[in-house]
Amino acid sequence: MFTSIVVAIDGSSHSLRALALSAELAADNNAELGIIHVVETNIYGFPGDISDVAPVEKITNSSPNLFSNLDSFRLDRFKSIAQASRESYRLAMQLAENIVDDAESHARVDGAQKITKYIGSGNVVDEILNFAARQKADIIVTGQRGMGAIKSVLLGSISTKLSHMAPCTTVIVK
Repeated sequence: MFTSIVVAIDGSSHSLRALALSAELAADNNAELGIIHVVETNIYGFPGDISDVAPVEKITNSSPNLFSNLDSFRLDRFKSIAQASRESYRLAMQLAENIVDDAESHARVDGAQKITKYIGSGNVVDEILNFAARQKADIIVTGQRGMGAIKSVLLGSISTKLSHMAPCTTVIVK
């Protein structure tokens, strides 16, 4: 029935249940299992969730004149922020590698044989949909995960967006 299955994982308990279901489906159907983890980044490439919500919540100034007063802008502060961001991104990618490697091990224990791993960076939904298209996925499996009340209301959940935007069947595991 299924020839290609994509599972989106983030290390949460919901995604581990999604992984178990997708590995079982892959084993039962002798299907390819694509495991994806996405390091979410903002438009500047900085990892993290706050950057998406900050302008809406008026935490940061999003005006085009942000750096209009160059006298108050200190290059050394910018360099420090950039260095911290690079280190944060490096750590996020290292964690992502651990998550997909562990997921592959669990999937093999659950019977999946043909496994492809992928770590994306950027918009989570876009990365998952692009990976699913490259894998020619028949089904996308993801966990339902709480993102916090504010972000969920403002931005919607990843699983909900996937269910609306995916061209194939989407299963959301609780």
